[in-house]
Amino acid sequence: LIAQLDNAETQQVAAWALATIGDQRAAPALLALIDSEQPDAMRGMAVRSLGRMSDGENVDIFLSTLKDRSHLVVIEACKILGELQEDSASEALFEVFNASENPRVSLNAAVALAKIGDP
Repeated sequence: LIAQLDNAETQQVAAWALATIGDQRAAPALLALIDSEQPDAMRGMAVRSLGRMSDGENVDIFLSTLKDRSHLVVIEACKILGELQEDSASEALFEVFNASENPRVSLNAAVALAKIGDP
């Protein structure tokens, strides 16, 4: 499955399958996808997949993706930080909420803040 991350026809399904399996050996390949020139939808899927594998250990990665150029990537990072209920993300999520011109990004930042318990 990790090898299928390089195949444009199978990479989204492979990323999701790897997340479902939860094998941490896929993390380096998913990290490489996040920072790649792949389509934004694939990069967002890589964030989502890495987040599904996370039990709180990759918070810095998700915080850094809040500054990504793609709203699809930022939305997935917001979702993951909310699901992890990561208190340290409150300030960054609030900045995203205030600064974004994309209503979907703002909504996902607000939902993440609510899940964290930061009104």
